[in-house]
Amino acid sequence: MTAETEKLPRRRASKQGASSAPEPGSPEPAGKPSRGARRTAKAASPQPASADAAPASIRDLLSYKLSATANMISRSASLRFRQEFEVSLGEWRTLALVGAEQAMSLNNLARAANLDKGQMSRVVSSLVARGLIARKTAGEGRTVDLSLTRQGEQLHRRLMRVAGERNLAFLACLTDVERAALETALPKLHALARALCHGPAARPRGTG
Repeated sequence: MTAETEKLPRRRASKQGASSAPEPGSPEPAGKPSRGARRTAKAASPQPASADAAPASIRDLLSYKLSATANMISRSASLRFRQEFEVSLGEWRTLALVGAEQAMSLNNLARAANLDKGQMSRVVSSLVARGLIARKTAGEGRTVDLSLTRQGEQLHRRLMRVAGERNLAFLACLTDVERAALETALPKLHALARALCHGPAARPRGTG
């Protein structure tokens, strides 16, 4: 046997021993994700948004989107109510609120309509002049209750039918899941917006 043939078994043994350690670029054992897969998963996982990240445009702000949508809804309502019933958006809301409560004070009405007392007084005076709302002094002349006249009640019913049709149209463009999500989200957003009215100290960073 030559010296070359004696070296062959040793070379095979050394190769077999080296095979027990993974070579660079070789697949990792089954059941354990590869390093590449782990890096990909880490890159794909959602990262928390930075509180200091500024939006590229005002149109990216949730507050802007909500405001723009609300303004468009109000505008379409104002156009229809003025064309069909000759009432402004403020007058329609006043009739709806008074009609729902049967009788309201001016202060409570202004609070419910999110208007100051002066604005509310002007709207009420317009409706009183048209014979749609009546003023009645309650108690010892301290408060004045507002209620719908018979003509006001008739107009209120017609307005509510149109409002119901519009409401169904908006709901119809949403799926059941979207409706449920909206019903859950809106009160939360309203509560936060209300809290922000108490001053800058309550305003979280990143809100518009």
